[in-house]
Amino acid sequence: MRPAVRIAVYRIVQEDLTNIQQHGAASAVEITVRFSPRRLRIQIRDDGQGFDTQQVMLSPPADHFGLIGMRERATSVGGTLRIESTWGRGSQVILEVPNTESRLESGE
Repeated sequence: MRPAVRIAVYRIVQEDLTNIQQHGAASAVEITVRFSPRRLRIQIRDDGQGFDTQQVMLSPPADHFGLIGMRERATSVGGTLRIESTWGRGSQVILEVPNTESRLESGE
């Protein structure tokens, strides 16, 4: 995986864990990592307080652009970021990025 992709993935995971610690009031976090020849998929789930994803993405509080930055980082390396949350039921972030080196090696 290209260094730029590795750095973006690291920063996205770092930001999400920081958000959970600072805002989520979670008692547990589960991280699932799946790596295949075609893609990397990371799922981060917590049992925290949850939030209104639409409100935060459309009009983030002043100086709180973490979720938007996470999505921009994912997009910048050809990936996607899905954020799901429900008040009182925690949150889930799913990051998927292509493994471009494998695709290049196979001629795709």
